[in-house]
Amino acid sequence: MLFSFATIKVADTTGGGAQPDRIRTATMTFAEYTTQELKLVQPSFWKGVHHLQAGETVLMTMRSPKWYSSDVIIEGFGGSWKITRPSIWKARTEITKGNDHLPFASYEPEGWSGGGFFHLPNGERMEYRFGMWKNLNELYSAQKVRLVSFRRESIWRTGIIVAFHHPSALLEQHPWIIMAVYQKLLERRQHAQGAA
Repeated sequence: MLFSFATIKVADTTGGGAQPDRIRTATMTFAEYTTQELKLVQPSFWKGVHHLQAGETVLMTMRSPKWYSSDVIIEGFGGSWKITRPSIWKARTEITKGNDHLPFASYEPEGWSGGGFFHLPNGERMEYRFGMWKNLNELYSAQKVRLVSFRRESIWRTGIIVAFHHPSALLEQHPWIIMAVYQKLLERRQHAQGAA
């Protein structure tokens, strides 16, 4: 399977007097990381920034531009995406790339079935499934092949472990989907805490 190369920004953790937020550029592919478990974390409770990490290397970030907004901006692997909800009355979300104003992809929930579909360019799609009563969060291809699973790190930790089960050229083209699923996980966690 062929994967395209992308330039990603990763935090420089080399030490030696480097600035903590200094960025270096490396040529890597998302596929290089799908042979290992990755982790989704919020490094600081006081900041609305979340990371997709391979060890200490930050691959992607997700942040909310406004503290009261459900919109998020995702950056990594040479790209930037924005996820917005056009209507407060509908659960549909739209994804725009960079500074574009028109969405190129969307997420549509499937009623009470526990999940929904990411609709991508060229009529392609991925299915997101989650279980209401068990810790089941998975991404599937249109051919019903399980691609990725998401599980809580432990009872005492809030990090999410991302495990890849099958290579996917679509995930290589659209790595933002991993962070979009994470956003859905966070939304469900907030709703559960609010209902308690």
